[in-house]
Order: sequence, then structure tokens, then C-alpha cells
Amino acid sequence: MLTWNPGLLLYFIFFFSNIKKTKLMRIISGDSHFVKAGLCPLPAEKPSDQGISRCNWDEDCANAMKCCPTILGRQCMLPDPIICPDKSIADRTCLTNLDCPANRQCYQFVCCPGVPNGIKSGKCPVLVVPEGWKIVHDNKCQEDSDCPGSRKCCPTLLGKRCLIPI
Repeated sequence: MLTWNPGLLLYFIFFFSNIKKTKLMRIISGDSHFVKAGLCPLPAEKPSDQGISRCNWDEDCANAMKCCPTILGRQCMLPDPIICPDKSIADRTCLTNLDCPANRQCYQFVCCPGVPNGIKSGKCPVLVVPEGWKIVHDNKCQEDSDCPGSRKCCPTLLGKRCLIPI
């Protein structure tokens, strides 16, 4: 008999969604537990509900380790890293700059050392390319700093354009 397991649901949401997954997990679970940066490694088999968990939350684990589902129950593990725009490794998740240490900024829901000049917050809309469509490369911008205000330089079917981020 299949039973409802919110932990497993949150794991799959966390693993299969984009970087905004941490915000989504906090909203769904309704908790305020600290979620460390990085992604839990995907278990070789379905995570066990019957195993002996050695942690419940990321904050139960030392240093950068995360509390991850495994076939033996939840265990503290080293996560797969999330890379910041400057190629450094994000050290924690965030919703705003207030969630980050003084020398870091919240960039796409992780704390990174300052956002490089030219990269604006938000994400480009998803580009859907119809079957058989040839993308035109008539670019009107090269990077976010080429765009006015909060607009970002995003790929479109007609080349890169300045769009309102999502």
C-alpha cells in the first residue's frame, strides 16, 4: 500500500526543480529550518522510510554536510555544490540579502560573494523552440548590463533581447 510521505515529496521537489527549490521547500513544509546550499546526491534506489535516520534537518549535520535521504534512511552527506557566478561554491541558501553574511549577496537563492557587475537579479523566461524552428542570431544585447533598468539580456527565437525577468 502506497502511503503519503511528505519528506519524499520534498526530496523529489528539491532534486528535480531548479535553484528556486529551496524557497519552494520552505513554503511547502512551513518550517524555518536552515537549508544548506548544495544538492543531495540522488540515491541509487528509492529512499527508505524504514531506515534509521541519523539526522532530520541540514542543521543536524556538521559543517557543509546536508541531511539527505538514502536507501538506509536520512544521513549527513557532502552535497553536490552549487556554483556562484564568480565560480566559487555557494555556502548557504537565502531568500534575501538579509539571509547572507555581510560579505555575500543573495543571488538566485544562494549566498554568493557579491554579484558580478553586469549580472542582474531574476531569471530569463524559458525559451521554447518549436520543432523545425531555426533560431535567428540577431542579438540586440550581449549581457545584462546592455539592458535598461532591471531588464536582462535573454535568448529569444530572434536572438538575444532585453526582457523583463521572471
